[in-house]
Amino acid sequence: MPFNKLVFEMQPKESYVKMQMDGFNDPTLCNFSLLSLTPIMRKEYKQSQAKEEYVLSYIEAAKVLAASCTNDPNSPIKMVARQFSIAIPCIFLCRQAIELSIKHCMEKCGDTPTFTHPINELWSQLKQLIAKNIATLETHKAVLEKMDSFISIICSLDNENSTQLRYPVRKGGDVFQKQIVFVALIPIVQTTELFIKQLNEFR
Repeated sequence: MPFNKLVFEMQPKESYVKMQMDGFNDPTLCNFSLLSLTPIMRKEYKQSQAKEEYVLSYIEAAKVLAASCTNDPNSPIKMVARQFSIAIPCIFLCRQAIELSIKHCMEKCGDTPTFTHPINELWSQLKQLIAKNIATLETHKAVLEKMDSFISIICSLDNENSTQLRYPVRKGGDVFQKQIVFVALIPIVQTTELFIKQLNEFR
């Protein structure tokens, strides 16, 4: 027998996914979440708003994870007693939100982002576009340098191929996470949100 124990069970398909509800009076409504608002957006704004929705979805989920990961100062051992890490998906959500927001900003600048994932490369491309418009504005340049520093921090937690937060091991079987690293999730999420808001201010 291939399994030591059979534990998988499944409810009826309608318990997982429904394509419509019986209005706000549907008795099952409280058990479901709306996957996306994109289908009900106006056609002329749909593409742009869909991109913004994904960015907001990632960052809001990261905020929920970060808030749930506050350690009890009276019991610090709990953070190493778990068999899972909330930090990995939280940072992953932040980098995804950053990647999408950079690409969206590049499109607003009239550029077509490449189908690549490393945010350091994407940020470098966008930074050149932004720099052309703020060459003489010292305060703006200072903000851009801070944003650059934050990208460096996020990139230090991932690898060049953007696979370190997605997968536990490399192609050769070597583990990605070799060094003990402590991350302050709430400041990272808060700064990610400010990074996204700053890009949204660029016109």
